[in-house]
Amino acid sequence: MEPCETVPDFRQDYLSHRDINDYLDSLQAKFPKLVRVKTIGYTFEKRALKSIHISVSSLQVRKIILIDGGMHGREWCTISTALYCASQLTENFDANKDLLDIFDFVIVPCINADGYEYSRRYKKMWRKSRRPIHFSRFIGVDCNRNFSVGWDEACQKTSSCTFRGERPFSEPETRIIKYLMHSLKPTFYLTLHSFSKSIMFPYAFTKTLPENWSSLRNLARAGYLAIKKETGTKFRIGSVSSLVKNSKSSGGGSLDYAHKTAKIPFVIVMELSGGGFQPSNTAIYGIICECWIGIRAMCSFLKNKT
Repeated sequence: MEPCETVPDFRQDYLSHRDINDYLDSLQAKFPKLVRVKTIGYTFEKRALKSIHISVSSLQVRKIILIDGGMHGREWCTISTALYCASQLTENFDANKDLLDIFDFVIVPCINADGYEYSRRYKKMWRKSRRPIHFSRFIGVDCNRNFSVGWDEACQKTSSCTFRGERPFSEPETRIIKYLMHSLKPTFYLTLHSFSKSIMFPYAFTKTLPENWSSLRNLARAGYLAIKKETGTKFRIGSVSSLVKNSKSSGGGSLDYAHKTAKIPFVIVMELSGGGFQPSNTAIYGIICECWIGIRAMCSFLKNKT
């Protein structure tokens, strides 16, 4: 499988936001019957946010898997992973046709484009969005604390890198994900983060488990077992509240909102391996291949469960 020649190779380098969008557009040009790229909204700094919809069917009603990356600006490799998912489903179509026979995939590789570009250009550890906070000298909201479920428990300090925002969905980026959840009604929502080497399910804002926690655990375990078999890497699995210290402070996350309010039955946050938010360029390919092994296994697990 040859990488797209119109933009730098995301397997070996971290792309700019412009190059990310150009790569998505190139997939649509290359696979016009399989791919549809849409501008789904704009960031505070007016960057176009694009999704890629991958489908072998013209039917309006299909089971959908929604994947997002780059919710935190500094987590560069989550964007590379989301792009690799799109690549595998298109440029490596024959090997993954079994998934597309059942599911449509909608992938948003870089939801927090402003934070990502600021992290790339100025401050590598930048996590938040880039909207100035009213009546404050601070900038930005943690997009993964800006959803309404558990928002009351999230950080109120405007100076913090985990600031929840003045109100739920104060950020255009989180409103876009909310819209996709409700309009697409996906079967499976997967949000990519880094770098705790974990596959986790709801909830974060409470230790109470969802009613279908056993199914969610089996889904996470399918990803865990596939990765362990192929690479030897062992991911942790469990609910966010069981694996994350002080998980209540993780309230306001997209994971909990997706399951509790948007009623998406299968919801997973996958925290990549790699030992850092921006692994070296030489490490990118190994990490994204490893993650795809787990993602593909989870999608395969759901083929007979939905």
